[in-house]
Amino acid sequence: MVEETVKCPSCGSTAYYQYGRVKNGKKRRLCLSCNRQYVVEGRPADILSRPRCPVCNAPMHVYKREAALTRYRCKYYPECKTFVKIQNKEE
Repeated sequence: MVEETVKCPSCGSTAYYQYGRVKNGKKRRLCLSCNRQYVVEGRPADILSRPRCPVCNAPMHVYKREAALTRYRCKYYPECKTFVKIQNKEE
């Protein structure tokens, strides 16, 4: 297992207390040296698995989630008006 090295954006300390997650799933931390609260930026796995636009090859954003499918639209909307519908997996 690889330990992640996280540094406080204010003081650069690696001493922190992790206390939960924010709404989008990122880990919330509190620096034990300067008491600053911060969130470590990263790309969640669902962002990496999103489709790319078939027209301009840009990453697509979730436009609408429904029970049976998810609709994506191009990152460069409204210049590129490409939409993609993907069926949700049955679990």
